[in-house]
Amino acid sequence: MRKAVVKDWVASEPKVHEWANALAKRAKAMGRNYSRLLYLYWTRNPRFRAFKSTAQWLDEVREQQDSRDIQARRAWGKELETFNLSYKGKSGPLGRDRHVQDKERQNCG
Repeated sequence: MRKAVVKDWVASEPKVHEWANALAKRAKAMGRNYSRLLYLYWTRNPRFRAFKSTAQWLDEVREQQDSRDIQARRAWGKELETFNLSYKGKSGPLGRDRHVQDKERQNCG
């Protein structure tokens, strides 16, 4: 995935752009990395093909947050967590498996 593609996507999505800029104020690398992860989540998750934009998805998340049902309120976060823990890119998994691999490399060296 090219950085320019993610950068263009962030610039084209006003809410994502606002969020990425807020993160980058705290730490520039964090803004870039989180934007990249959100881009992967957005482009690799088949469910998102039904949404016209991230703003439409955020509307759904807001509706979930208003629910009295705790499971409904947590649904979007659980979906994101599941994606991050299961996604395997060219350089390996993003989630827990990647953390374990990094630790194992540190212990071997």
